[in-house]
Amino acid sequence: MLLFAMALISKIINLRYIISVITSLLIFCSPSHGSGIESITVQNSPSYINISWATAAGSSWDYYTVDVIKSSQRSVGGYPTNTIDTTHLITGLRPEEQYTIVVTPWTTEGAGRSLNKTVTTEAIAEGDIFVSDVTSSSAFIRWKPVAGVFFYDIEAEPSDAIEDTGGIFKAEVGLTILLPGTVFNVTIRGGSPVMDVASTQIRSAPESPVNVSLKQTGTTEATLSWTPPTSPHDAYEFYVINNSTDERSITTEQRDDVSDNEVTLTGLSPATIYSFGVGSVLNAMDSFGLQRSGQDDNPTVYGRTESITVQNSPSYINISWATAAGSSWDYYTVDVIKSSQRSVGGYPTNTIDTTHLITGLRPEEQYTIVVIPWTTEGAGRSLNKTVTTEAIAEGDIFVSDVTSSSAFIQWKPVAGVFFYDIEAEPSDAIEGTGGIFEAEVGLTILLPGTVFTVTLRGGSPVMDLASTQMRSAPESPVNVSLKQTGTTEATLSWTPPTSPHDAYEFYVINNSTNERLPTTTKQRGDVSDNEVTLTGLSPATNYSFGVGSVMNAMDSFGLQRSGQDDNPTVYGRTGDDTGNAVSSTLHYTLLLIPALLAVFLV
Repeated sequence: MLLFAMALISKIINLRYIISVITSLLIFCSPSHGSGIESITVQNSPSYINISWATAAGSSWDYYTVDVIKSSQRSVGGYPTNTIDTTHLITGLRPEEQYTIVVTPWTTEGAGRSLNKTVTTEAIAEGDIFVSDVTSSSAFIRWKPVAGVFFYDIEAEPSDAIEDTGGIFKAEVGLTILLPGTVFNVTIRGGSPVMDVASTQIRSAPESPVNVSLKQTGTTEATLSWTPPTSPHDAYEFYVINNSTDERSITTEQRDDVSDNEVTLTGLSPATIYSFGVGSVLNAMDSFGLQRSGQDDNPTVYGRTESITVQNSPSYINISWATAAGSSWDYYTVDVIKSSQRSVGGYPTNTIDTTHLITGLRPEEQYTIVVIPWTTEGAGRSLNKTVTTEAIAEGDIFVSDVTSSSAFIQWKPVAGVFFYDIEAEPSDAIEGTGGIFEAEVGLTILLPGTVFTVTLRGGSPVMDLASTQMRSAPESPVNVSLKQTGTTEATLSWTPPTSPHDAYEFYVINNSTNERLPTTTKQRGDVSDNEVTLTGLSPATNYSFGVGSVMNAMDSFGLQRSGQDDNPTVYGRTGDDTGNAVSSTLHYTLLLIPALLAVFLV
């Protein structure tokens, strides 16, 4: 027993040893324990350092962080930064300055071992000029001091490219640039006799645009306009910042692709506040890289995207709306409210689309549009938009409220004309209106279901001011009667109108539930003897039946109906079905049996 226990203890000790060895190996091989960057190689110049690095054999990393630290212990602007490559170009540095480069590898588990490399940028070569910090109005230049020269002069070609610097006693100077977006030569001179010490070309950055404005916003787009700079530039950059999330995006458009100095930026979120900036750009050319106008000088404007986008006219408003990203709705309720705070006829209404056309409106009137999203759980946040319909264009006549016997017309007043006359063709299509002193009039129509031309005349001498075609609505049928009813159908007859019409519509309302059955339409040629049998009714139910006449859509005229108030209506009741009748008779018979027995007993 003792031997067994000792053997068991020995096995446990060996197992623990094996586990500890494996754990040590795992810790040693873990990315955050020892493994990382093995070496960094550099290539440098007075203004840049190109670095590459190597990692331990067999290691794998998701990305690397590169930091560039100045002697002041502060990072160079734009650093630290992340990259998935094992090479990186560091630009915008100064000559003969020391920088410490730190590269750190990363996985999802954490950081590996970083490696540091201290590098000093090269000196400026004799005869070279080092140019930095170039803007549209300034630049900084340095050069290698020349032995025995203690005083330098700067010349430019063209000579008006920079301000005169006067005498320079150091091998560096700040230039004031007078020609933005321009390539010019700079020459350093000195010595005795005076000679050229160094020379280079500089291209100044472009100036910023001015007067940026937000012309229009939609639900997902915004239109900007601006005044371009007068100095040379090749393109524009548009900066968009979401003020809620600080998300940033840049769009570039070449100068020739932007008409009238306007651009529409898309892909925005609805009902969101943004800041919009416009900058100018000089494209890369020869030895010059892309240059931008100064961010601090670029004009910025703030604006909020819309909840609802509209396109309107004197008589309609076409709306579209956007909902929050990721949301899902079963349907939408659209309401159109007049300035009187009453809804337009036919509203509110429901739709499953995110667009809706609102018709039958009047020119230059204000309407408030309300859109409410719905799910089975209830309503979401509503969107409101107040819109004023457009004015009538000069030379147009706006026609509304057309019936078989009347219409209303409006037009844009004509300067210098105070009296108008209306003529129709054929002349007996309307009653004479007499003199009209306002830019609107109600017409009395004498020819129902007819196309006629209306011309507005006035001025001195009298001339045609505007003209349009109209089609009056059809008259209603008359003498509707209920010829016969069954349990689930009813047969109607009527006298048709004598004026033109193309079809009939039949309206059926269940008087108990106020349910309106789908409207049935029959073309005039498909109805024999002016009779129709309507089916799909319920037994033993009271209904009201109406008949209207229709003019089909034709050319620019939409479908037109006779007036609902003029359409004849008749009331009737469908019959009981056979099963119900038998059950009813049996029911009454059973009720009579006790009464008969009582009489018999008496």
